[in-house]
Amino acid sequence: MHTFRLISSGATPRAACVVAAFALGIVGVLGSARAAAAGPTRESVPWESGAVEIVRDAFGVPHVFAADAPGAYFGQGYVCVQDRMWQLERYRRSARGRMAEVFGSDHLESDFAQRRDFYTDEEWAADFAKLSPRAQEIWKAYVAGVNAGVRARVQAGKIPPEYAKHGLQPEEFTLVDSQAIGAEMARRFGEGGDHELQVEQMLDFLRLKVGAEKAEAVLDDILPVDDPRAPTTMRDEVRRPRLGPLDGNPATGAAAGEGASKPATPPAPAEKPRKPGRPDRERPRDRRGGKPASDGEFFAAAKAAANPDGGEIVAGASPEWVTLAGEAGAERARLTTYRRANGLVWRLGSNAWVVGPKKADRGFPMLFGGPMMGFKTPQIAYEVHLTAPGLNTAGMGFAGVPGVLIGVNENGAWTTTSGIGDNTDFFRLRLNPENPDQYWHNGEWRAIEKREVAIAVKGAPPVTRVVERAHYGPIVRRGKGWAIACARAHWRIEFGVFESILGFNFAKNIQEFATGAATVNTSHNFFWADRAGDIGWWFCGRFPVRHPEADIRRVQPGDGSRDWKGMVKFEDQPHQVNPASGFLGNWNNKPAREWKIIGMGEMFQVHRIYQVLEAKEKLTYKEFADIAYDAGTNNYAADHLKPFLLRAVERAGGPRDAQESAALSALRRWDNVERHGSVGQNVFAAWFSQARRRMLGKYVPPMFMDQLPPSVVLHAFDGENAGVRVKTDFFEGRTRDEVIIEAFRAAVAALVRDRGADPAAWGYDAPRINFDPLPSIRDANRGTYMLLAECSPSGVIAESALPPGQSEDPASLHFGDQLRMFENWEYKPITLDRAALLARLGMK
Repeated sequence: MHTFRLISSGATPRAACVVAAFALGIVGVLGSARAAAAGPTRESVPWESGAVEIVRDAFGVPHVFAADAPGAYFGQGYVCVQDRMWQLERYRRSARGRMAEVFGSDHLESDFAQRRDFYTDEEWAADFAKLSPRAQEIWKAYVAGVNAGVRARVQAGKIPPEYAKHGLQPEEFTLVDSQAIGAEMARRFGEGGDHELQVEQMLDFLRLKVGAEKAEAVLDDILPVDDPRAPTTMRDEVRRPRLGPLDGNPATGAAAGEGASKPATPPAPAEKPRKPGRPDRERPRDRRGGKPASDGEFFAAAKAAANPDGGEIVAGASPEWVTLAGEAGAERARLTTYRRANGLVWRLGSNAWVVGPKKADRGFPMLFGGPMMGFKTPQIAYEVHLTAPGLNTAGMGFAGVPGVLIGVNENGAWTTTSGIGDNTDFFRLRLNPENPDQYWHNGEWRAIEKREVAIAVKGAPPVTRVVERAHYGPIVRRGKGWAIACARAHWRIEFGVFESILGFNFAKNIQEFATGAATVNTSHNFFWADRAGDIGWWFCGRFPVRHPEADIRRVQPGDGSRDWKGMVKFEDQPHQVNPASGFLGNWNNKPAREWKIIGMGEMFQVHRIYQVLEAKEKLTYKEFADIAYDAGTNNYAADHLKPFLLRAVERAGGPRDAQESAALSALRRWDNVERHGSVGQNVFAAWFSQARRRMLGKYVPPMFMDQLPPSVVLHAFDGENAGVRVKTDFFEGRTRDEVIIEAFRAAVAALVRDRGADPAAWGYDAPRINFDPLPSIRDANRGTYMLLAECSPSGVIAESALPPGQSEDPASLHFGDQLRMFENWEYKPITLDRAALLARLGMK
């Protein structure tokens, strides 16, 4: 089966003939997904420079045509309201800390966190004024479009029913609303390193278990500062970029950008690339196993054993510190649950890969983008096509902010993944015993800034809270004589990432894209491919230069002795253009070997992407697209650990009974693919859970077990050959094989107990993605939105999938018309050429 796609403007006559030939088979091309879609529509909306034309294709994706760029973004705001008015309302209330006034007191703490961690209206206005004139004009036009869309729906009596349900009337959408949504999105996908409170909590637990001195050594083993064998986006065959003094480890090296020379212009395509065929295997996923146990026992034991007088938080296990860290962890968990339940952003991830001409069988760069943001109905991603003089871009963005975040234009394609870079630190403040509203810094007492915020609560009086700030940033916790402040490298500039994204929308070549990447201020990887044959990747964001003795895992003293010493220069951050390998890829992994990010281990999900890209001298379009399927089903832990298990069983003399024999046979037959019904997958998962618990259970409370990098098990198995040599005897005097066999037998016994004696009943129950009220579909470790693009001299060819559909309205045919297509790994075309689009839709 092939996907019907149209070549963008600039297509050659020969290519246009190919498109026409494909169009003849349109019904067969897209199958039932196309048949279920609604017919196209067309309307005109007034704007300052002339009418804005809005054409919707058969999947309801809006194509906006305007006389100028602000008009196009005005149209983006307008169509967003048509499709996602209630989602927009929820997003702005979440970002501004105004959920409790509609949904009740359960949202009070989340509202306060937003008021505490973000800005006043005056600060928002001052920061907006720092944007470029073009960005300001576009942003104002977008907000005007949102308000025009709201007025149109009110006048037509088509307000979403949720407004009446909650006793609301639509309010005017403001610039601050849009800025706040943008800043929240930027932080959610571009903020990292905020783990210090949980590490302190872990250390308190370890001090109680093994003593203060050994606790530090165990922490180094289970959560090392760096794993030198962690896979990196910058491959080993090229020199590393030069880095400034970062995290106490100054490094020097050659400048980035080394790679093959620019290839000659490839010939025009003989035929259009093929759509990836539907895989013939199921795509289930169960990456981590069961839910962590309750924290209750840990807190009870810690408080009972700790110093009852509190005291300095790094000296022993303080019950106040334990409580503080526990509250921080509980807040993170509560926020995730809250976001997921309310249709907000709750997950961060994403994968991406791009190949240059030397790696593609047709000689044209190809790009894949798969942002992983959590599945909901409606989806977080919103799709749009914007056209004006000098602008022709299509792809996904977010409701509430202008621009195409992941997409294509006439010149190239781009995507992004979360960089997970450490751009956030916590500082411990010593409070003045005589005035707890002062803290000690650089030899003097400094005043804590305070302001009151009143939070409206449905069915209750407003709640007044006090927001506190140190010069580092907001104070997030207070204790007896101390407080914790959070410092962000992107403080008061994070929403500016959307100005960079607007630049990507207009980018003509890799140089212009790189210029935009340099201004991204939260942590992201950005990838580009273009019609000139260039590919590139940039590790973006602002990152502090820390004191040489700073441990990036720990809360830092806030007396001035560990303050940041500036920011790493962008040109010194990892980046690469036209690498000698011919490809680039990332799945939220480490960018380069010298760059230290906590949690990046040798066992990491990106490894299968690299395996496939390295294995093929050249990739067809189908092979390139199918990496999403291959990597998404791969059990990367099994790739590393299953050989240890098989060898240990063999050395132990083999299985003891029929059940162990069946389990071993299933493991040998298993190809490490997580498919529904797989016995091998379940046997391995049960064994890994048992092995990890036996090795780490003494040192790691259940609430932390699933948060640790799984590479600690590999490090222990590798012994002296490990990339990180562990000092703790996790085997407790036994041999590695003894622990492996013990875990294997316990896993088989657990399967027999839970599933019965017949191994045929041990098959893996793949989880499903809930698109309530629509039917669920089989889960996979895949993008929330998926973009495929090929960039040839004749044009950019692209396709996408956005489940379950464009609209939030259950009565709309576009509410779920992409669901089955997505389940079957099918894509719909992205069409940039207006004439071709109208012809395809039967319009003049």
